[in-house]
Amino acid sequence: ALHKAHVERFYELTSAMGMNDTKLINLYGPTEATVDVSVHECVPDSDLDFVPIGRPIDNTSLYVVNVGGQAAQPIGVPGELCIAGVQLAVGYANEPELTAEKFVPNPFALGERMYRTGDLARWMEDGQIEYLGRIDDQVKIRGYRIELGEIERTLLLHEAVSECAVTARDDGAGGRRLCAYVVADRECTSGELRRHCGERLPEYMIPASFTQLEAMPLTASGKTNRKALPAPEASMATGTAYAAPGNETEEKLVGIWQELLQREMVGIDDNFFELGGHSLKAATLSVRIEQAFSVRLSLKEIFVHPTIRSLADRLSSGNTERAYPPIQPAPRKDYYAVSSAQEQMLIHQRRNPASLSYNMPSLLLLIGIPDIAKLRDGLGKLMARHESLRTSFKQIDGRMVQRVNTDVAIPFHQIDKTEFFGNRPGNWEASASAWVRPFDLAEAPLFRVGLVSLDADRHLLLLDIHHAISDGVTTVLLIRDLIALYEGKTLPAVKAQLKDYSEWLSAYLSGEELERHRAYWLSRFAEGVPRLDLPYDTTRESISDPASLDESARYRWILSDELKVSLEQLANNAGSTLFMVLLASYQAMLSHWSGSSEVVTGVPSAGRSHPDLVDTAGLLLHTMAIRNRIDLSDTFDSWLSIVKESMLQALDHAWLSVEELVELLDERSFIRWESTRNPLFDTLFVMQNMDASPMAAGELGWQPLEWDSASAKMDLVLQAEEKNGKLQLSFEYRSRLFEADTVAQMAEGFQKLLVRVAAESHTSLRELTGLQDESGKGRSTELFETGFDF
Repeated sequence: ALHKAHVERFYELTSAMGMNDTKLINLYGPTEATVDVSVHECVPDSDLDFVPIGRPIDNTSLYVVNVGGQAAQPIGVPGELCIAGVQLAVGYANEPELTAEKFVPNPFALGERMYRTGDLARWMEDGQIEYLGRIDDQVKIRGYRIELGEIERTLLLHEAVSECAVTARDDGAGGRRLCAYVVADRECTSGELRRHCGERLPEYMIPASFTQLEAMPLTASGKTNRKALPAPEASMATGTAYAAPGNETEEKLVGIWQELLQREMVGIDDNFFELGGHSLKAATLSVRIEQAFSVRLSLKEIFVHPTIRSLADRLSSGNTERAYPPIQPAPRKDYYAVSSAQEQMLIHQRRNPASLSYNMPSLLLLIGIPDIAKLRDGLGKLMARHESLRTSFKQIDGRMVQRVNTDVAIPFHQIDKTEFFGNRPGNWEASASAWVRPFDLAEAPLFRVGLVSLDADRHLLLLDIHHAISDGVTTVLLIRDLIALYEGKTLPAVKAQLKDYSEWLSAYLSGEELERHRAYWLSRFAEGVPRLDLPYDTTRESISDPASLDESARYRWILSDELKVSLEQLANNAGSTLFMVLLASYQAMLSHWSGSSEVVTGVPSAGRSHPDLVDTAGLLLHTMAIRNRIDLSDTFDSWLSIVKESMLQALDHAWLSVEELVELLDERSFIRWESTRNPLFDTLFVMQNMDASPMAAGELGWQPLEWDSASAKMDLVLQAEEKNGKLQLSFEYRSRLFEADTVAQMAEGFQKLLVRVAAESHTSLRELTGLQDESGKGRSTELFETGFDF
């Protein structure tokens, strides 16, 4: 590929020689299309970081298609570049199979053929095409599809780098990691190259290792010989002087970091987050430390002690908490206690038996031909593995209890396509919503599975499960296990079932430990519970049917790559995470919309800090009530540090459920009960970090489909989700309270705040949001005219 540096050097030379009318034309094309099929006239000082391959030449059609080759990709979405036109070759001489594979019927023009190049490309907004490399060079790391060529182009923008190559290698732990190789005109450090990439690429695209070479190994044709690249055993210096471990504690921590961060060399002064650590890895690090040292470190302590030296000092101080006691199997009983979260759900469901508020449906597209017998057998083994799938509930002496059943029928049904769609031909979302129905809590199982055949090799797999036996992590876990069982794999035993955890928790969370958590949460709400008066279009009092408040709608948008990278950089500089930056921004906007200086936001936590709960299916989710007071004179940087501290403290005290907190506050008359409102908060912030990317079981592909729930859990929910390198944000809202235009304006305002925060984090909240300094005396009457130009 022609690089920007070559173009700039070309025009420097021709200008110096007085050849100002000389032009450089970039042509692209394979031999199979004899030979050039696209053209781009290069210009000096282009704003682009790459050189496009341009537009198709006359009598030529270019397509960027999806994996199946039957649909065109939207602008900006990578796909395989295909060529059609009068110049195509007939095929490969004496190779009919290869000809049939590469020269295929053109789905966009009947009777014509097109050639599949195997090249990865995407359309630009101006109608040109950006070449991304070979499809063979597209890899998947941590659930993300990554074009290695994009990382290589970014490295070539570094002023010292003249050549580079990026490969994906096994990390030794069942995954893959990115390894970069550079040729440069001076000695570089991995720290400066990592910072260079971090300013331009999302975190998951930053190589785990950097190796500097004197010269790039080449093939006979002069291209980079990737097979000859050395193993990155001696990674480049990080920019921090290497310090070897000096004691056994440091040596153990080095081993944990090397495995977790996929690095061969880690010094005891290297920063965990600068080496590629993030909040999820920090949580995993906390669990690994507990397993290795039998002590507990909170997530906050990982942030406070981001180097091995400081962590080792912390562990050696003797002032650490002992590891959680292991979760033992609960004694066999007819009935077991339920958690407070389960009890609240179950009571509400019994009062509203027709409600779908606690149904958790999900949908997968199966690509290929599923083996029905294997699918049914996999479901049976899944139910045997996870007791939650055989659990039912009943009320005894006024209290809800749960029963683990043994003989439960497999709830699998094949659904006729005509019956499924009914009078909604092709509308799978509406048809799937109509398939969802209430559960009888007294009858197990509280989940069901349906299969609809769309055509020969496309099928819809529908799953519906009651929230009392599941949460978001559980849904992903069950799908992962089902795929493994469908393949015939043997899975390790689950260490703790949900009933085991419930019994363990009731014993652990008592006495001083319980009082410590109670005292923290009571201190957060010692002044009562503030209410947010959001810019509703309809009052609750005017809605005659309270059940209609469950009707939901959603507004989605995607942040630009530049904004996402800037927000990630802001988080790194502040020693926080992207999650914390988004939460701080959201709470600032909630204060702006409501006019209140006190903001309470619900934030779900996975509730799996005990190492025995990694594979436990059930309702382990905790929702924390994050309360913060906003001072308009604070800069966003200062506000972010407040939100970070508040969030880390909350995580340390997440054992006390929000339902138990409500009971405590109710005893002190801090709660104002309203039938259509949550007693603590009306808004949620959810950041999805579970890998829901496509999976494969043999020749069968499993593609999770995005499907909006028909039931609103809160007045307003901000959800952030990383998908294929993009950060998607959405507002889910009660459609009876908000008009769609109002939510669109709110989303636009929030987007503009994020832009300003990324560029001006040192600016005061008053300037950033236009908030009135009225300490909760009601929101501005010019809500959509002040602060942001909606």
